[in-house]
Amino acid sequence: MELIDRYVAEVGRHIPEKMRSDIEAEIRSLLEDNLEDRARQQGRQPDEEMVVEMLKSYGKPEKVAATYQPPRYLIGPRMYPTFLMVVRIMLLVVFILSLVKFGFAVTLSNGGLAQIGLSFVEALNTFLSGVITSLGVIVVVFAILQWKLPQQGVESDDWDPRKLEPVTPSGDQVKTRSMIIETILAVVFLLAFLLYADRIGMYMFVDGRWVFAPVLTQTFYNFLPWICTLWGLGILLNLAVLRKGRWQPTTRWISAGLTLLNIVLLLALLGGAPIVETTPQALEILKGMNIAPDAAGRLGDVLGLLARMILAILLIVEAVDLGQTLYSLLWKKTSD
Repeated sequence: MELIDRYVAEVGRHIPEKMRSDIEAEIRSLLEDNLEDRARQQGRQPDEEMVVEMLKSYGKPEKVAATYQPPRYLIGPRMYPTFLMVVRIMLLVVFILSLVKFGFAVTLSNGGLAQIGLSFVEALNTFLSGVITSLGVIVVVFAILQWKLPQQGVESDDWDPRKLEPVTPSGDQVKTRSMIIETILAVVFLLAFLLYADRIGMYMFVDGRWVFAPVLTQTFYNFLPWICTLWGLGILLNLAVLRKGRWQPTTRWISAGLTLLNIVLLLALLGGAPIVETTPQALEILKGMNIAPDAAGRLGDVLGLLARMILAILLIVEAVDLGQTLYSLLWKKTSD
């Protein structure tokens, strides 16, 4: 009947094309069988009134089409609590950075009310732009995770218990929340170094305006492609582990290899020329602020020492991580 054809076509319009024909055939068969049953029970031939009554009992085509598709989320219920936690952390970090910038501006200003107001507006602008940029990155990353991670739930009643995943040993379990946070931070820092490496430096308020002085040396820029490559590979590895839901020997060995490469890179950074120093631009700005040359030189030494301390801490963390990974791969496996 024409009403059935129109109903089936409307349902199909709300279903992806690759599965549309099969579902339309299934719905049409169900409707025709149901119509025959109704006609038999009522002892009369099917007519338009009977078809309308039957279609009303089935419900709107959009509702029927929705039953044939899984729920669609940009960020689903399983990921949403972690998403909120990451957003809260991001808001706190951006707020603290904006507050530090405002305090620094007030300290260096002449104390005028108008100048303090201008500094507050600039700090507020920094906060808002930082929130928008960071939130955009976080949403994109979580949307990718939502797309890539295995979906929970049973797709069909026809399943084989023998295909269940084996029980994951405690050492192979993935700490999903911490790994997601680690991945988010890695993406943020990767984008920061790829897009804004030339804006990393000292920001100072001189003669009523903000001036910028770079502190990263050419040595750092020579290593930047390697830094970004290793970070990118680490992000891909985290996504692969999250997608599988457990650590496996292959991903463990890949992790150990990346950690070893990170250690080599950190040793090269520590043993090479400084990656942070007081550049000539910074010295000129400091002179304009009536800071003595010897004090400016000491500032450069402090920056260089701070950078090396951070690199040393990262080196220790990576070495410990490599030791734990090799232990789980070799010693623990042998003892089991």
